[in-house]
Amino acid sequence: PRRFIDSPLDLLERTAFNAWFPFQKDVAIQMSRLRGTDRDMFITPQLLARHVDQLQPGDILLERRNWYMTNAGIPGFWPHAALYVGRTEDLRRLGIANRPEIKGKLREYGAKAPDGHDHTVIEAVSEGVIFNSLTHSMHADYVAVLRPRLSDREIGEAIVRAFSHHGKPYDFDFNFETADKLVCTELVYRSYQGMLNFTPLPEVMGRKTLPAVEIARKFVKERSKEDRDFDFVLF
Repeated sequence: PRRFIDSPLDLLERTAFNAWFPFQKDVAIQMSRLRGTDRDMFITPQLLARHVDQLQPGDILLERRNWYMTNAGIPGFWPHAALYVGRTEDLRRLGIANRPEIKGKLREYGAKAPDGHDHTVIEAVSEGVIFNSLTHSMHADYVAVLRPRLSDREIGEAIVRAFSHHGKPYDFDFNFETADKLVCTELVYRSYQGMLNFTPLPEVMGRKTLPAVEIARKFVKERSKEDRDFDFVLF
């Protein structure tokens, strides 16, 4: 009897969501392009070039671009997270270049990004999980870099996991219970799942998720502990 009663309600909920989702997606994409100023970002390619040598594969990038409409709907100061991978020689050094998840995408990753720079980042944006250049990803107003305190083997495994999600669409429903679509922090979360402790996931509007600001809060909370998960790299 319970199944019989619930089925129409489940059907109604699915039907309503399927009707709303395209609208929600279009609104989110349009908001991600709206910015209340036309000034350039504070972090220029020239500034970034002075610090790029500080980065290592596996570093987590927290990013903020001021005046974007989407910032209003995301809790905390940091709206976005990305994963620094490094260049193809870094993949070979980590011994993962021949892993199936990476080998089939190595040609694409080794090609130049649209801005003419090397691909060194993987991130989930409105277009989906993509490879990106550091100069494009970190062309922001604020960036913090945190380094997981893990071995090269663990970092390599996290990057392999990240590559396995490449090409998946962006999850405009922010559902951490499925992996067919991903948001930016979910890519980081799933790449390091079982290696870094992000539990319990905070609940936002009734749904378990991981806002990027929670990664920063985790670092702040643990930074004086010997068993902390992150080291500070730069701000």
